[in-house]
Amino acid sequence: MKKEITLLVVDDDSEQINILIKCLNTYANITQYFEANNGKQALEIIKHQDNIDLVISDIQMPELTGIELLKEIKNIRPQLPVLLVTGNYAYTKEYVKEHGGYDLLYKPYSLNKLVQLIRSAIMMSDFNSC
Repeated sequence: MKKEITLLVVDDDSEQINILIKCLNTYANITQYFEANNGKQALEIIKHQDNIDLVISDIQMPELTGIELLKEIKNIRPQLPVLLVTGNYAYTKEYVKEHGGYDLLYKPYSLNKLVQLIRSAIMMSDFNSC
């Protein structure tokens, strides 16, 4: 696994972004981030930054939902892993994976589970790029 991992964190709640980044910086030693407050902003970042290793996005957002963002990302960078998070149990992991997502994490989630999924997604992405 590469030493420095760059994440794009997408959520319309900036407080959630700040909490997530602080936790990951402390517990996962991940210090490189891009932040987006909606899916449209996230797409612009992805189009201009080729060093993003993983996208973590909320599903419920205005303008462009996490599912819509996922579909757009897969059109631009099919190998980029996307981890979706939601508090809405109407979404299933199978549904997310059918649309190209790496996995789905339900809120509230364990930080250990999030870190495990990040590491797994990055390792799988590194393997797929060989």
